[in-house]
Amino acid sequence: MKNGEILEVTVKEIKDNTVIGLVDEQNVYVRAKDISLLEPEKKYFGFLYLNRHGEWCVDTTIPKASLKSFGWGKVETVDHSSGVFVSIGLADKDILVSLDDLPDNSRDWPQVDDELIVRLERDNKDRLWGKLATDEDLISGGFISFDHKFKQNEMVSGHVYHLGKTGVFILLKEGRFAYLHHTEMEENVHLGQEITGRIIGFGAHDRINISLLKNAYARIDDDAAMILAAIKFTPDKKLLLSDSSTPKEIKDKFGISKSSFKRAVGHLLKQNLITSENGYLKIKS
Repeated sequence: MKNGEILEVTVKEIKDNTVIGLVDEQNVYVRAKDISLLEPEKKYFGFLYLNRHGEWCVDTTIPKASLKSFGWGKVETVDHSSGVFVSIGLADKDILVSLDDLPDNSRDWPQVDDELIVRLERDNKDRLWGKLATDEDLISGGFISFDHKFKQNEMVSGHVYHLGKTGVFILLKEGRFAYLHHTEMEENVHLGQEITGRIIGFGAHDRINISLLKNAYARIDDDAAMILAAIKFTPDKKLLLSDSSTPKEIKDKFGISKSSFKRAVGHLLKQNLITSENGYLKIKS
């Protein structure tokens, strides 16, 4: 018998909540979502594993994460000396994703309750390890779908499955790849984290670009919003005011100081919402 095998078990005895089975004439514990459905002397297919107590068990609910396929695993424990332990659905066994397969900086590690997409790997000591999915694994594993039609500024959610040099890669709940550049996040994002962001573009290879920042209009302050509204409601979408305007002209128009005006205009320029040309402020087309 080997850890992680999918094999046939014969139920030998059912007593209270304990089910004993036989695999190659060796006793094993049999797990099932509903043991009342199990019958003595009947054969069932299941997933063979050593539980945390070193006992052989066969679970008749075969986990999606196996030696041949990828599945979701929920982080149960973080151990900075070894890695993170994820649950793949086994009642008394979590799978270790080694620190060798995790980011160098532990602040980028998954946290408890985060989710990873893993496949199992068995080493020469018959131990099971969790291996993280790549783009190719997600494609071949059937995680990708093109059913949903995304729109600009649509809010989407997903989990981070890979950290890159300039940003993070996400698998959206709708089954599409997404990318989050580091300039589009306000704080660190880690592996396995569930995030919700706004679509800001559509990149190469059918990958969606998202942002965790509020859109430009939501990020401007009250003074900037007042100036922007004033420009928008002029007939030709331009306002005869600029840095060269006098404090009195600015005060008469907006009731704010020139320094506040310059700060607000600078914010609007930085957000690419307006332009400043020939003494006029204009809505950027």
